[in-house]
Amino acid sequence: MQYTVGSKYEISKWQPIISDVVTSCLRRRKKPSGMLEAFLDRMGQTDDWRNVVAAIRRILDGERDMQALRAGLDTTGYVIVHTILAQLLDFTSSHTSRSRSEGARQLAQATEAEAAAQLRRQWAPVVQAVVAACRGDAAAAAQLEPLLAQFSKQDDWRHLAAALRRILTGERDPAALLPGLDANDTLIASDVLRALGVDLTGFRNLSGLSLDDLLGVVALACTPDAPPGLAEQLHAATRTLAADPNAPAEIRALGRALNAVLSGDRAPDLSALPPELADKVWGMLGALKGE
Repeated sequence: MQYTVGSKYEISKWQPIISDVVTSCLRRRKKPSGMLEAFLDRMGQTDDWRNVVAAIRRILDGERDMQALRAGLDTTGYVIVHTILAQLLDFTSSHTSRSRSEGARQLAQATEAEAAAQLRRQWAPVVQAVVAACRGDAAAAAQLEPLLAQFSKQDDWRHLAAALRRILTGERDPAALLPGLDANDTLIASDVLRALGVDLTGFRNLSGLSLDDLLGVVALACTPDAPPGLAEQLHAATRTLAADPNAPAEIRALGRALNAVLSGDRAPDLSALPPELADKVWGMLGALKGE
């Protein structure tokens, strides 16, 4: 094949070679693949491509400085070598970004895990006392009463105290007890329920869910493949969300809209939602209707 240096056709014909060179560099091969080596040997013997091949071999050996590689390259050769370096840089940058993001995510998870472990240690006596009281320990019940009365007066623990009182009176349904609790309250109340033998597998609480995750769970609940009890759990959770006086107005409006969707309404009133939030809900509804 005759190569005419400078034509766009020439460069397009090099795309498979560019990809092979980039792959070889990323995989840190000690030498190119057989097909790439044969191609470079053949092209290195031509006057038109000798300098390009020399530059590629230097890239394969680890050179990444375009200024050091450009000597002797014509316009087409420069584009080929520059494209290889650009693709290597793009991959390295994205990989580094992902690595940093992954590191940050792991750090956040570790921090959250330690915070949860500390919270469990602090509340372990209360959890044990509630469990003991539920199993008929009168002394534990007597010790709990003034403690729960104190918690009921504190904004941070008022809702948890109410949930624990309901557990003490015999309530065991997580769908009735957990919606509306924050993450810390949910952790403690869930530990009590597990200790009492309640299976929380599959229970979904709205606390801690991202908007996309929440919409995904609601959409799942509206399909024939929904896990048993999911729709009922979300009905209770969205009702609580809609009635929460401490929640922002748009969040209460979201709770009302999602509760309507769970009830079968595919054109709920979204006028109280910010435009970007309403767009996401409409997108979910469109997916449900197969649009």
